[in-house]
Amino acid sequence: MIVNTPHLLSFGAALLLAPLTSAFAQSAWNWVDDYQLAPGKVAGVSGMAAVDHGAVFSSGGADDASRVRHGFVRRSLDAGQSWVTVLDVSGIAQFAAVTIGPSGRVHAAGPGLVSSWVTAVSEDGGTSWTVGNAWAGGGSPLAVVEDVAGRVFVGGYIIDTNKRWHFSIRRSLDGGATWATVQDLVSPSGASSVWALAATPAGVFAAGRYGTTSWIVRRSTDGGQTWNTVDTYYSGSAGNFPYGMTADANGNLFVTGVAFISPGKNKPSVAHWITRRSVNGGQTWTVVDDFAAGSSSTGRAVTVDAYGRVFATGYVSVNGVSRWTTRVSLDGGTTWVTTDDVPLLSSAGTPRAATADAMGNVLVGGQAPGTDGVNHGVVRVLPAP
Repeated sequence: MIVNTPHLLSFGAALLLAPLTSAFAQSAWNWVDDYQLAPGKVAGVSGMAAVDHGAVFSSGGADDASRVRHGFVRRSLDAGQSWVTVLDVSGIAQFAAVTIGPSGRVHAAGPGLVSSWVTAVSEDGGTSWTVGNAWAGGGSPLAVVEDVAGRVFVGGYIIDTNKRWHFSIRRSLDGGATWATVQDLVSPSGASSVWALAATPAGVFAAGRYGTTSWIVRRSTDGGQTWNTVDTYYSGSAGNFPYGMTADANGNLFVTGVAFISPGKNKPSVAHWITRRSVNGGQTWTVVDDFAAGSSSTGRAVTVDAYGRVFATGYVSVNGVSRWTTRVSLDGGTTWVTTDDVPLLSSAGTPRAATADAMGNVLVGGQAPGTDGVNHGVVRVLPAP
């Protein structure tokens, strides 16, 4: 069965989808963007951000007709109903993240094809951009945020000469013109990386992996000068990684990701979608949602809308096929239900980013396989109630 095909077909090859199975707002979610730079070529959305007046941004990467990779930023001025590309940079892998800061500047960051941290900033709401580099030494940026003082942080990983990944953050004090490393953490046991950043009155937070097993959250209370670990989560098995983080209007923090948990002695571990919450500025954390369905489940992004609803989005694998899944909490993270559950054509599809605007529209972006056999950059929206 094809769902919402009239809109999707106007953008290219339609996505083949099965009916939704959840009870909460299942008729309200809609596909609103299906992007390819060239027909039949791969594309994907990795970042999303929204501002109060209805502008929404998505970012990611796409191949052109000659298979040259482009990083892109797309913008919608009508809460996701229509989209235009406002930034297209040839020769970079993708813009992995996009954010709108308190200053009104739009920032994007992603890996270049020659191992650089590429950044872009717009002072006019996405109409014009200045592209630069936050780092020229290898690795990849995966997250970007601006704090209330206008300091810009880009997080990801830097690869050293021994091929170790460092949990790394670069900071700019001049709107993205110049950068300096303010966090560099390496584990002897394996790859480390920042996956998500958030800025609240309690400080700047970085969530990611430390080594082969550790889910870690670090916090700076002095604008990035010093950092301390405020959360580590270990399920008893290797592979506990947070991918998304956000904060609500009260400063409560939410981090979502994956943890491998064994159902019993001598039984193989299963990937659980884990969401953790802090209600005291990152001092203590608890698991508020432990969701396991199919053979594996993973949270990729989390956002809070204007009504205080918390949305965590990710994927569930059932019989080798991914299901684009979103979970929602209506009580600040205490209880959760599935609000959206869409089987895709293959295991290649997954949501990767989420945002919500001031009107209460919730948008999730990622990649989903089309009938042409390649991933498309897609966005799904739950309109404001």
